[in-house]
Amino acid sequence: MRAGEKNLLLKIYSTVMCLTLLASAVYAVLHTERDIIFEIRDRPIRPTSVCIKPNQTLIVKYTITYGEITRIHYTHNGTHINLSFNPPVSRLDFQEQDFAGLDIDAVIDRNVYLQMKVYTPSGRLEYELGYSSVGFTVGWQIEELGTYQIHITNLDSIELMIECRFRFLRLSKHKPFIYPGFVMLSIGVLYPIMLIVLKILRKPKLS
Repeated sequence: MRAGEKNLLLKIYSTVMCLTLLASAVYAVLHTERDIIFEIRDRPIRPTSVCIKPNQTLIVKYTITYGEITRIHYTHNGTHINLSFNPPVSRLDFQEQDFAGLDIDAVIDRNVYLQMKVYTPSGRLEYELGYSSVGFTVGWQIEELGTYQIHITNLDSIELMIECRFRFLRLSKHKPFIYPGFVMLSIGVLYPIMLIVLKILRKPKLS
């Protein structure tokens, strides 16, 4: 085999290996595993019903705080919920996200017409939803600490009795190969740069 053919094969092999390394690095950096850390649901034996008259609005306050001890407390009238948990972990390779929700059931055997608005602790409207059903759930990601307000407006023509039950969910996103991925990515990027530099240095100088 001639020297030129050997050099060509070496270049092809180096290119393939470099591209394989870069593809593996991208996969390692982007690969994510998701899991549920814990989930809490309010399931009282005798849930408290709250009355909403036509065209009136019920405000449910949902307060989230982070502390050293996990505590769960909510009032018995179903309109104010207080939750306190350990703060979620936030690292480059592992992150936790918190989600809150409210299950709303109407104590009636037909569909009801309700409008819901969720406001963040800073007063920003998270979203607005109109719904016609016997029961439904609203949920949102916890991006601010403090008291979220869920405004539930009775758009029906009759007085409604509803039951509110909270739920809380903590999810995790784990990237187990992100650090090896960064190493492979660095090698994959630096390798062709080093080859170019060596080629330039070996190039004979013109006299």
